Amino acid sequence: YEVLAEQGHILLYSEPSSPLQQSETAVDKLLLMAESRLPVVHSPAPLMGGTGPITMASGLAMSLAEILGSLVVHQLKRPGAPFVFGAGLHHMDMGAAQICYASPEFQLTKAAIAQLGRWYGIPTWGYAGCSDAKVMDEQAALEALLSVIMAELSGANLVHDVGYIESGLTTSFEMIVLTDELIAMAHHLMKGIEVSDETLMVEEVDRVGPGGHFLDTEQTLSRFRDFWFPGLLDRSRRPEWEKAGSTTLGQRLNARVKDIITEHRPEPLEPGVKRQVQEILAGAGG
Repeated sequence: YEVLAEQGHILLYSEPSSPLQQSETAVDKLLLMAESRLPVVHSPAPLMGGTGPITMASGLAMSLAEILGSLVVHQLKRPGAPFVFGAGLHHMDMGAAQICYASPEFQLTKAAIAQLGRWYGIPTWGYAGCSDAKVMDEQAALEALLSVIMAELSGANLVHDVGYIESGLTTSFEMIVLTDELIAMAHHLMKGIEVSDETLMVEEVDRVGPGGHFLDTEQTLSRFRDFWFPGLLDRSRRPEWEKAGSTTLGQRLNARVKDIITEHRPEPLEPGVKRQVQEILAGAGG
């Protein structure tokens, strides 16, 4: 199973066996995490038209039953133990007999799950940066962008599957790097537009007047960095782009991946944090 140790916290992922069943292994995980007071994502993944009913409304209702049934077992073991609310409600593409990992329907159901989780007052689990594409191509990029924006709009607390392609069967390093860029873009999108006396800058407009320019004003010089600057997407003119090697986004992503693998050195955990992780792991093992 998947165990993540980050900043002194352990999280485990498990799931029911749709429709409306729990395996012995899944229940053991659920009870272990409850007993240890460690957070668990016990997330159903029904396939509408396969292991779940064909409509989104019915699929959501069944997913909710599986989530809440799991939560009851979890809380009976240890009331107040941390639980993350989530589900991956996909549908089956009847032409390909395959899960749809980036369909508009999946974007809607993951937003609905986030809404339901907020209604119950429980942290929510979602998806982003994933695609049905087989390689890091144009399809992967557009599906990653859609999923990232929908994750931002849905407000899920824990977003998973970043870098997954081929409907979750393959991980792409380039997709992870691209999604990092898209997340930064989406964060700026979600800031919206601040409207105030300070941002309207009426005096600035009056001072420059008709026919002037704002290139060298104090406000421009102090504020232009507030806009989002891409790290990998290219905005240069064609001559500059050609002079820099005429690289495509895919080539830049690959080069960035190789640079990270070669050069990046993660900062070690502080001794206190490392000790806390070891204590949590030892306690869970006991």
